[in-house]
Amino acid sequence: MNESVIQVSNLWKRYDIRPIHTLLGKGRYLLERITGRREREGVFWALRDVSFEVKRGETLGIIGPNGAGKSTLLKILCGVTALTRGSLRVEGAVAPLIELGAGFHPELTGRENVLINGIILGMSRREMNRKYEQIVEFAELGEFMDTPVKKYSSGMFVRLAFAVAVHTEPDVLLVDEVLSVGDFSFQKKCMDYMRDLMERNNVTVVLVSHSAPRIQTFCSRVILLDHGRVKIDSDPVHALRKYYSSGHGAKAAKFAEKHGRVCPDAPATLVSAALNRQEINTGNDELSLTVSYNVHKTDMKYKMDLGMFLQDSVTGIMIAHFSSRLDDVSLPNTPGEHKVGLRVRGLAHLAPGDYEVYLGLGAMYGSARVRCAFLAPMTTLSVRKRELSKERSFGLIDLAHEWERE
Repeated sequence: MNESVIQVSNLWKRYDIRPIHTLLGKGRYLLERITGRREREGVFWALRDVSFEVKRGETLGIIGPNGAGKSTLLKILCGVTALTRGSLRVEGAVAPLIELGAGFHPELTGRENVLINGIILGMSRREMNRKYEQIVEFAELGEFMDTPVKKYSSGMFVRLAFAVAVHTEPDVLLVDEVLSVGDFSFQKKCMDYMRDLMERNNVTVVLVSHSAPRIQTFCSRVILLDHGRVKIDSDPVHALRKYYSSGHGAKAAKFAEKHGRVCPDAPATLVSAALNRQEINTGNDELSLTVSYNVHKTDMKYKMDLGMFLQDSVTGIMIAHFSSRLDDVSLPNTPGEHKVGLRVRGLAHLAPGDYEVYLGLGAMYGSARVRCAFLAPMTTLSVRKRELSKERSFGLIDLAHEWERE
C-alpha cells in the first residue's frame, strides 16, 4: 500500500495581528468583516503556498527555525486551526500530540482525562476501558491516575498524552516538539513504540523537532520550512545540511561570541593556522595541523594550551577533541614566535560528510584559562571516500565491515 494519506495543496494561513481593543481597531475590523476586504498592514502569513503529500507508512520530519510555521502546519493537519486558502486531505484516524496538556482538563483526574481524550480521538468508551490498563502501564503513572492533572509535572503530562495518542490505533500520528520535555528513557520508549506502530500497523508519522539526530535517524523524508514556505523537500541528510548551512554564519558568530571571547591582555596571539588538506578521500589520509603563535609576555608562570575539535556540520555533535594540556604536552611559552604541529590518524572511522574544524589557543594560570585566540570554525573538512558511491545515510562513524552470502 503506497497511497497518499496526507495531501496538502497550495495551503496558506493568515493571522490578523492588529490590535482591535481600541475603538478605531474595532471599527476597522467590523468594516472588513462586512465588506470582505482586508488591509495589507497588520496581517501575518504563517504559511505560504505549502504543498506536499505523505504516503502511508512514511515518516515525515518537519524542521525549520522558530516562527517558520511548523506547529501551525501540524495544527491545521489535525483540524485544530482552519486554513485560510488552499486544500487539505487527511485519510484515517489522526492522533495529535501537538501541545503540552492539549485536550486535558486540569480539574479532572488522569483516569477521567484518559477516557475523555480517547473518546475525542474517536474511540468508544468500551474500547477505552479495554485499553486503559495498557495506557497506564505505558505512561508509568499508576499511582497518580486518580489525581487531578493540574498537579502533574510537564513530564507526567507528556507521558499520559503520548500513551493515550498511540493506543487509540491511529492511522496518522502528529508529534510536535513536546517529546523533548520527557526524560531520555521515556523519549527512547516513545520513539521505539512509534517505530513498532509503523512496522506493525503501517502508521504514518509527521514529526516536528529541533533535534537533528532524532530527525536523521527516525525520518525517511524531511521538509524544511522557512518563513512559512517549503524551502526543501528531500532526504534527511540533504535537508539537515541545507538547514544548518543556511544559518551557518549566524550560528558560528553566536558560538564565537559565547565561547570565543579573547582576553585583551592575553600573553600570546595567533599568527597562522593551516591544515594540510580540506578533503579526505581515503581512510589512510592523515590530517596535519600547523599553528604559529607569538608570545608577548616574559612572565613564565603560565602554560600554553592549544586545542582543536571536529564537529559534524549536520547535527552539531562534537566528534573528536584534541588538547595539548589534556595530553600533558608542554608547548613553548618563551617570548617570540613558535610553531607547533598536530597529526591526526584514524580518519578511516569518519563517515562521509562535512566536519567543521574549531581551533583555540589559551594560556593556563593554574586552573584558570586565558583565551588568546579562537577560530569558530577555522575551516570545513570534507570526507569523501572513493570506495563509496553514496553519501552516508545514518551515523557519524563508519566502522569496517563486510557482507557474506551463502
